[in-house]
Amino acid sequence: MEPLAQHPALIDQVYEKLLQAITAGEIQPGERLAQEKLAARLGVSRQPVSHALAMLKKQGLLTELGRKGLQVAPLDAERIRAFYQLRVALDGLAAQLAARRAAKLSDHERDRLRTILAEGRAALMSGEAAPLVSADHAFHALLYRLSGNAVVIETAEQSWPHLRRALSVALARSPANPRVWDEHAEIAEAVLAGHAAQAKSLAEVHAARAGNEIWQRLQDAGAVDGASPNGNAGP
Repeated sequence: MEPLAQHPALIDQVYEKLLQAITAGEIQPGERLAQEKLAARLGVSRQPVSHALAMLKKQGLLTELGRKGLQVAPLDAERIRAFYQLRVALDGLAAQLAARRAAKLSDHERDRLRTILAEGRAALMSGEAAPLVSADHAFHALLYRLSGNAVVIETAEQSWPHLRRALSVALARSPANPRVWDEHAEIAEAVLAGHAAQAKSLAEVHAARAGNEIWQRLQDAGAVDGASPNGNAGP
């Protein structure tokens, strides 16, 4: 992690930097986070680090270590499955609402959706986890935004840090499933065509399948103590 420039949004900067490191697996589950060391690494005082750590703890990404401070929370497969169960409902609703707004979507929004699909397929070909996770988030975040429902956007974003952690772990252990971006393309096509019922169904099936795959890979990873499970993981 590089030192940060000093300006008024310093707490937000520290929070985002730590969130990125945790969700990408740079800081591992169970690793202790000491304010002094983090402040020194980021080139800031302890105050913004303290506030950022409190925010991460509130999100469930950090847990107490008693007098020793805080540690990165373990990655709980059952909790991730619960998040994906919520995603089934959210993604289905978002896709349905977005499709109903198809006629109102701008050319820029339509082009952005197609661009993200192209970026996702390029990331798939690269075989690197980080670009795939970013592309997956970009696709779903745009889908939520196209829904026009602010509560859907807010609710979905609350779960994303936890899902990003899970995706990073899964993709580090097995290659991505090419079907993921085929399903994304099908959802996008239904949305842009204004086929609300089809878009809803496709998004629900996609989220349910992804949740089952990620949950199984997290289970396998825990059962074999870090060995790579067989099969393909998909966002």
